[in-house]
Amino acid sequence: MMKKIKLQNKSNPDKSSIYKHDRHNSISLGNGITIRFGDKKKMNSALFHINEEMTAILIDLNALSASTYVEYRRLWILINPDHFRVIHKSDESVAEITRLLTLMSDRSGWANGNYFSFKYVNLICVALVGWLEELIEFRHMKQHFGDVRILDRIKNAVTEIMVKIQFIGKEYE
Repeated sequence: MMKKIKLQNKSNPDKSSIYKHDRHNSISLGNGITIRFGDKKKMNSALFHINEEMTAILIDLNALSASTYVEYRRLWILINPDHFRVIHKSDESVAEITRLLTLMSDRSGWANGNYFSFKYVNLICVALVGWLEELIEFRHMKQHFGDVRILDRIKNAVTEIMVKIQFIGKEYE
């Protein structure tokens, strides 16, 4: 079975509230967006689509992480003991990104999953960008400009995810 995001925390309407917005079903997301629905069916449909979008991001982040690791392994043969920082940063990044991907997928359905899933995406992106910048710097130093472009494309894809995550759920507001 494939890993996926299963955000499920939603608020039921408080019919006794004097505030109109409290009388609606709502979903609060970790990017600061709160979506309100008068109809429970529409809310469940929106949550389904948000989960699909978040799962696609999980898959993309995993693929980008794998691509970065492949580029690191291609570079590994050129790294001598004087470049300890590149090896150490890469080993730390692999462990951290793997841990965060696991937390994102396994804990999305927990009580604070709506918040933490978005937080994990941002943390994974920051870790990936930091690792990629380290690899880019090393490739640039070795004057492997074609490989720098490959790493730059991966970094741009990660940056696009960082921007995309801010707008998830916005279409339902």
